[in-house]
Amino acid sequence: MIWCPNVPICCPHTPGLLSVCFRNRCPDVTEISILAMKIVKIPIEMIAFFSKKGIPHPLKFKISGTGDGPPTIVKINMIIHMETEKTAGNTMYVFRCQSTINDVLKVYEIKYELSTCKWFVYKI
Repeated sequence: MIWCPNVPICCPHTPGLLSVCFRNRCPDVTEISILAMKIVKIPIEMIAFFSKKGIPHPLKFKISGTGDGPPTIVKINMIIHMETEKTAGNTMYVFRCQSTINDVLKVYEIKYELSTCKWFVYKI
């Protein structure tokens, strides 16, 4: 079994244990996909508002379709976690969010690069 002290709410049936619910395909587990996210870094068009302190709060974004497909608009259902990170001298806001994409509940990370004012889907 895998113990997950960093994930506060794994499942109400087996708190702290991921493998039991993953094996039984428990519908209450939403944090399991955090462990298996793939790094993609895709630029997106974002609609967000900024607080008086200048902190962005994302609302929804448009991601280009693969190939000739139409772009997908994703409404952010919940922001799970927000932090700042400094990579190679660039300050970024990192948001771990949850949305329903193509009728599937997904957890993903988006980043806002402060120096260029660009948004990216970083992990999905």
